Amino acid sequence: MSRRSLSLTSDDSREAKRPRLDVLTPDDYRNGLILAPMVRSGALPTRLFALKHGAKLVWGPEMVDKAMLHAERVVDPKTGVISYNGKSKAMFTTHPIEKPYLIFQLGSSSPELAVQAAKVVQDDVAGIDLNCGCPKPFSTHSGMGAALLSNPDLLCAILTALAASSRRATRNMRQREPALIHRLREVVEFVRGLGRDVAVVQNGDCVGYEDGRRIRAITTADSCMIATAAESNPTIFSPTPFTDLEKTLIPSYVRLCKYFNNHPSSTKFCVAQFKGTHTTLTKAHGKAVRDTIVKGKGYSDWEGIMAEGFDAQGGLEAGEKEFKDIVAVIEARAANGPPRSPSCRRGCCGRGS
Repeated sequence: MSRRSLSLTSDDSREAKRPRLDVLTPDDYRNGLILAPMVRSGALPTRLFALKHGAKLVWGPEMVDKAMLHAERVVDPKTGVISYNGKSKAMFTTHPIEKPYLIFQLGSSSPELAVQAAKVVQDDVAGIDLNCGCPKPFSTHSGMGAALLSNPDLLCAILTALAASSRRATRNMRQREPALIHRLREVVEFVRGLGRDVAVVQNGDCVGYEDGRRIRAITTADSCMIATAAESNPTIFSPTPFTDLEKTLIPSYVRLCKYFNNHPSSTKFCVAQFKGTHTTLTKAHGKAVRDTIVKGKGYSDWEGIMAEGFDAQGGLEAGEKEFKDIVAVIEARAANGPPRSPSCRRGCCGRGS
């Protein structure tokens, strides 16, 4: 099954032409670097920059089942951005261009609610991931996240229900402790010894493209997932990630966020996480950009980023061009990629920690 390209029209026909259900196969989880799920930092602009710079798949931030059941799905007729809105703001946003690569992470402790929530969003994503590893109290207090590991019967019931209803289920298990990379080979060998076609994705302490190759060589895992390093620099999926982020990444990121009408607080938070090395940019120039972001309250205040001579791409209003550049890269990758399998068997999307 091939991934269809996105037509960048300005009309509102996207709502009438809902994308068909693509199905991920084990090969989609292999031989690549993957953006891990991150609360707040896993926003749509960050996911798109990760895809542009080589991420094979991208995870969205965890969304709780009950919240999705009451969300209103709204499509922006200009940008095509799909928002799942709560009472006061968008809880989750996506765009059709990322759909073949987007995994939606679901927080749930109920098979029935998990299925209902998955059905709400499944036409806009490539896979549904059940969070089984978040140790934070906001997740575990209601039996979600890592609490599911102490209730394997419930965990299996949720996965079985999701697999039977959507064929998009996978599971996410995370730990606070540093990844024991040298021991993961045993996990990979055990999973492969089961005789099932299951891709194993290593998650923990991978810092970039070359490090991913090193970890895969040690563990024989199919792919590596990156969180912290990608939060600091979403271009690290590339063999040549950006440096001097105040000049190379931040202006582009802010322009795209404005074009998408991304909430300024979300943009400010994500930009505040960006960290990288400086090769040509002075510390003073970098500080000037970051001070502008910190002191500003919205996009009109951030025009100063462009006025300091860091950028020559037309200022904040060039966000549409930023998006088209991203679309061109993603569409070219889809056109050159291997054909997709027309079907997916239950259990094909298992992942390792």
